[in-house]
Amino acid sequence: MRRDSAYNKAMHKFRVILGIAVWIGIGGALWWSLDTLVARRGSVGSDALPQLFSYAVGHRTDVDLEFTGVGPFEIDERMPIYIVRSQDDFEQIGHVTIVQRRHELAIYAEDAEAILYPDIPPIPQGSSLILYQTPESVGWIIKSMTTGEKWQQVLNRISDTIAEHQDEIVAALRPIVEESLVESFEVVKADLPAALAKHKDALQALGEKYEREIIKKKIVPLVKTEIWPDARERAIPLAKQIGEEMWARVSVWKFGFKAFVDKLPFTKGDSVQLEFDRFLKQDAIPILNRHSDDMMKLVGEVIANASKNEEVRKVLRESMSQITKDPELHRIVFELSKELVVENPKLKKVMEKHWTSDRAKAAFRLAGERLEPLAMYISDTLFGTREHGISPQLARVLRFRLLKKDKRWLELHIPDGVSPDAPAIDTSGTITLQVRRGYNPPFHPFVPEIGGYVDVTER
Repeated sequence: MRRDSAYNKAMHKFRVILGIAVWIGIGGALWWSLDTLVARRGSVGSDALPQLFSYAVGHRTDVDLEFTGVGPFEIDERMPIYIVRSQDDFEQIGHVTIVQRRHELAIYAEDAEAILYPDIPPIPQGSSLILYQTPESVGWIIKSMTTGEKWQQVLNRISDTIAEHQDEIVAALRPIVEESLVESFEVVKADLPAALAKHKDALQALGEKYEREIIKKKIVPLVKTEIWPDARERAIPLAKQIGEEMWARVSVWKFGFKAFVDKLPFTKGDSVQLEFDRFLKQDAIPILNRHSDDMMKLVGEVIANASKNEEVRKVLRESMSQITKDPELHRIVFELSKELVVENPKLKKVMEKHWTSDRAKAAFRLAGERLEPLAMYISDTLFGTREHGISPQLARVLRFRLLKKDKRWLELHIPDGVSPDAPAIDTSGTITLQVRRGYNPPFHPFVPEIGGYVDVTER
C-alpha cells in the first residue's frame, strides 16, 4: 500500500510537471509564430501582441441596452457592435452578451446586455446604437453574389463571348424569329375581330365611360378655353386671305342669273347647283390647294403651342393616368391577351411548328455549343468548383439564408457636430446605451464591398 501511495504521488507530480511544460511549449510556440509573422510578413501590426494581451486581460465595459421606437427588436447573442469611420474603415468594438426574452423561432429583446472591448475609442456623451438588418429580398442576395472583382470578370467574359459569337447565333435564330412573328401576327389579326365582337358590350360601355368622364368633362372644356382661342386667333389672317381670293373669283351675276333661270317653268332647277359645283372645282379647290401648306403650318403651330400649355399637359396627364389605371380596361386587355395569345391554339401550333423544327434545334445546338463555356465559367466563378470548393459569395449567401448568420448588427452612432474634446462616457462601470432601428445603412460589415443598399425591412 505504501508503495502504491508513493507511486501515485510520483505520477501526480510527473503529470503536473508535464502539463506545465506542454502549456509553456504551446505559449512559446504561439509567441514565436506571431513574432515571426510580424517580423517577416508584416501582415499583423507591430502592436499585435500587446493588443492580444490587452484583449485577454483588459477591462471590458458592461452595457445595458435600452430599446426605443417600435419594439420588441429581433436581436441575437454575440451580435457584433461596430464603430464606422468610413466604408473602408470600421472596427468591431463589442458584442451582445445576454438577451432577456426568447421566442421559439426568433430572439426578441426587451432588455439585453452587451460588452465593449478594451482600448476602444472614447465614446462621446449622447451616443447611441443603431440596429441594422440584412434584407431578406432576393435582390440583395443577387447583389451580394454579383459584387466585386469576380463579377466584373464575369461581365467582361460575357461581353467578349457575345462579341465573338453574336453574328453567328443571330444569323441562325433570325429566320425562325422573323417567320414565327409574321405568322403569329397573321393569326392574331385574323382572330381579333371575333375577340372584339365577343367583348363588344364591355368595350362599348368603356368607350361611353371615357366619352362621358374624359372627353365631355375634360377635353371639350379644355379645347374651348385653352386651344380654340389660340387656333381662332392664328386662323383669322389666313381665313381672310383665302376668303378674299375666293370672293374675287365669285361671279354674283352668274349666280343671280342661274337662280332666275331655276324659277322659270320647264327648267330642271339645278342651274345654281351646277354653277356652285363649277366654282368649287375650278376656283375654290385650287385656292385651298395653294394654301394647304399654310393650313398645315397653322395646325402645327396650334398643336405645338397647346403642348407647351401647362393646363393642357396637366389634363392630358390626368386623362392618361385615369385610362391606364382603369381596372376595367386592365381586365378587358388581359382577357383579350389571354384569348388571342396565351390560350390561342392556332398561335400555339405556329410557335411549335417554328421552334421545334429541325432548323430551330440546330440553332439551339449551335448557341449551346458557343455559350456552354461561358455558362461553365459563370458557374465556377460565382458558385465554386469541386476542386476548390464553393465560392466566398455562395458561402456568404448560404450562411445568411440557411444558417441564419450575419443577419443583424449594431453600429455606434455619434451625434453630428460633436467636438473631439467633448466629454466622454465613463466606461469604468456599467453604462446604458439607447438602441433604435436603422434603415439604409451606409455599409454592410459582412459584405463591405457591396457598399450602401436600400434596407427593405418592414418599418
